Amino acid sequence: MNQFRTFVLILAGTFAVPWFLLLIQPSWQLSKITPVPVFELDENGVEVLDDDGNRVITGYYPPLASGSRRQGHEIYVRQGCAQCHSQMIRSDRLTFDAYKRDWGSAPNSPIPVRTRPVNALDYMNEDLPSIGNRRGGGDLSNLAHRFSSRADLHLVLYDSRIGRPSSNMPAYRFLYKSRKIEGSGPSERALALTGDLAPEEGHEIIPSDDAEALVDYLLALRKDYTDPRKDLNDGQ
Repeated sequence: MNQFRTFVLILAGTFAVPWFLLLIQPSWQLSKITPVPVFELDENGVEVLDDDGNRVITGYYPPLASGSRRQGHEIYVRQGCAQCHSQMIRSDRLTFDAYKRDWGSAPNSPIPVRTRPVNALDYMNEDLPSIGNRRGGGDLSNLAHRFSSRADLHLVLYDSRIGRPSSNMPAYRFLYKSRKIEGSGPSERALALTGDLAPEEGHEIIPSDDAEALVDYLLALRKDYTDPRKDLNDGQ
């Protein structure tokens, strides 16, 4: 009986120790981390002070997520976007992710622009990090760099084949609605659709609130910010 009890304890420890080291401890450590304020600097690299003598905060690392972006992330998860898209540029020690041409800030450049790998802090403000494990549609870590306007991104969501006929991305037309044109012409929010996708005469296609929130989230996907604590340590 004592041997059986010893066996059970050893077996339990064999599973409990790795579980603690790989899941519980890292999760506990990350839960103690809070966003770090980024302070405004003048041309000499000196922190700017306001009239009360307080340092001027220009943002946080990682950037804080607004209500609309959080709603957009929920839609991103609900629509299963992470089944085809990743949001994780791996370290150079493992792969060449950082040199992928369309994962950086200049997809049309003949020479790939190097991007930085992501780290755990990049997902701090996400309740459900959408890292993804497939890349059928490419990585989205720096998607915001690849679109110059909201209208262009809305067209891709409405039907990705508009700009890329070979695309196999599903159309999310149900996130948009048709309505009668009010006033002298289409609204600024109306999608510029032509051909078979053009709405019936006198109508326009506009994004729903969910579509706008999803675009807010996607246009916030950029990893060009740096960790101020790392910069501080590098300067010591």
